[in-house]
Amino acid sequence: MKKKYDVLALGELNVDLILTGLSSLPLPGRELLAETCTLTMGSSTAICAAGMASLGLSTGFLGKVGNDDYGRLAAKTLEGYGVDLSHLIVDDNLQTGITVSIAAKSNKDRALVTYLGAINALTVEDVSDELLDTARH
Repeated sequence: MKKKYDVLALGELNVDLILTGLSSLPLPGRELLAETCTLTMGSSTAICAAGMASLGLSTGFLGKVGNDDYGRLAAKTLEGYGVDLSHLIVDDNLQTGITVSIAAKSNKDRALVTYLGAINALTVEDVSDELLDTARH
């Protein structure tokens, strides 16, 4: 029997705020200026799903985001890769997670700060056997 999805990705969907070109990593109480700033879709699960869809695999995604601008940005970006988001859970009681990545230009040091928000909100109860049965992988 043909399955709806080649791959069903289950996990987190968040945004990344990437600041690069700092002279060093910041010290407490000190402000640094970044050369570039990018707000983009983040999360290992979503990036993997986008890659699989880009390779032509029928890809579905199950995860949770908040009903907010970050959730809409992440979902729109993932959907732009051709990932089916019909199972995405948008929760009015959650905020979409965000990771802030700070990178220094001189020595390639990087620091990450993450607000989990909806990142860890997906539970086993959100995943039905029927949904799992729609995917080959």
